[in-house]
Amino acid sequence: MKILVAGASGLLGSYLLPFLRRQIGDNKTITSDCEVIGQAYKNLKDAGFIQADFTKKNDVKRVLDQIKPDLIINLICLSDVDLCERDINLSYALNVSVVESIVDWLVKNDSSHLIQISTDHVYDSPGLNKEGEVIIRNQYAFSKYAGELSALMAGATVLRTNFFGNSLCDRRKSFSDWVISSCKSKLDIELFSDVMFNPLSMQTLSEMICKVVESPVAGVFNLGSNKGMSKSDFSFFLADSLQLNSDCLREASFEQVKTRLGLTARPKDMLMNVEKFERAFNVSLPTLEDEILTLSI
Repeated sequence: MKILVAGASGLLGSYLLPFLRRQIGDNKTITSDCEVIGQAYKNLKDAGFIQADFTKKNDVKRVLDQIKPDLIINLICLSDVDLCERDINLSYALNVSVVESIVDWLVKNDSSHLIQISTDHVYDSPGLNKEGEVIIRNQYAFSKYAGELSALMAGATVLRTNFFGNSLCDRRKSFSDWVISSCKSKLDIELFSDVMFNPLSMQTLSEMICKVVESPVAGVFNLGSNKGMSKSDFSFFLADSLQLNSDCLREASFEQVKTRLGLTARPKDMLMNVEKFERAFNVSLPTLEDEILTLSI
């Protein structure tokens, strides 16, 4: 079995790729005859990576024809919300066209399966949003949703998620990294008290992706923690769990900051109902508080 992780040098990929490789072997999650290969835009001089620009359809076809993966995990994404709004062509190239090129190959190689990593940014209704309750607020959400629709044409597993944890990527830091760094450096930051979410740690998210690798199920699934909270509550709880001084953390409403800084519109109610994933993969997802506490271990 061959697994290709597309976008393996990004924030999630830098964590997921080595995690998957550690699962290979006897009595592990992934059988010993499995090979996990990472795709990256730049040449990382790593035998386990292949360099290719997946915004180019010919590069996608070349790599997939060469590797012939049994399973593709697509992490390629432009997640900068404001940049997506400023450069619609770039957001489409990374969040939609890449998926379309992968799907074109999959249609001709139907023994392969795609796991498409998507976002909670497609929700904005009070309470726990189910998979069918999509509300699009900006270009980022639109492009990710369009990518989902393309992926589903090939019978993909689409995972809508959000995550945090200790970054292994030199170029990108997670939300929790930013909060921790700000507390340690005593840098004042504003945190939204009216933006709700229920992310997972990268550790748990990687474990759940492994569950999908073991037994893929086609369709769209919310993948997050139970009992979410606001971004400000998350930050104060994180600082307290790590015994960090939180005097630099400031609560603010998104609308106040949006008006002052001219930010792109964003959803405020991204809490996901995760029951469908729990039923399909026979798991019980942890609470967000428990996930935050894993960073203090």
